[in-house]
Amino acid sequence: MFEKLRQLTGITTNKLSFDWETEQVSYKKGTIITRQSEVEQYIYWIKEGSVKVSAFVDIKEFILDFWFADDLFTSFASLIEQTPSQTQITALTDVIAERVSYTQLQQVYKQSHQGSEIGRRMAERMYVHKTRKEIELLTLTAEQRYEKLLEQSRRLILEIPVKDVASYLGILPESLSRIRRKVIS
Repeated sequence: MFEKLRQLTGITTNKLSFDWETEQVSYKKGTIITRQSEVEQYIYWIKEGSVKVSAFVDIKEFILDFWFADDLFTSFASLIEQTPSQTQITALTDVIAERVSYTQLQQVYKQSHQGSEIGRRMAERMYVHKTRKEIELLTLTAEQRYEKLLEQSRRLILEIPVKDVASYLGILPESLSRIRRKVIS
């Protein structure tokens, strides 16, 4: 995870100015990593695999995002505010990730300017991602948004159930099937 943090923050030294212990975790496909209504306790970096972020209203699932290898993910509002999560994070494939606890993040922020900088950059990165996604949702067609997903992780997108990708794009599965045929051919 240190190399990922160096890329994220532009750190040029070979050592962090604070102690940083990550825990490697693995999840089988379909495992719920963070449940809706539970307080998020970790931020994760995906080494292998993919996850989806969903919200449930009554029994209907709305897919809000996908995260792939080399992405950071968490139920961000829940982690920052330490309040129940409004989202659920589920492994779409088998996942290997590293994670850091909320408690450790808070200690690092207090101990080190470099640690605070990393936290700020992680928050900025998540904010920029969310803003871009909102703009794309308003300005791009479903086909253009699907093509962007393919650019991110073509192999994994083709493995994700059509109903999940369609929900993420805000279209019916039948419409996505037509888009897939058009884009892939």
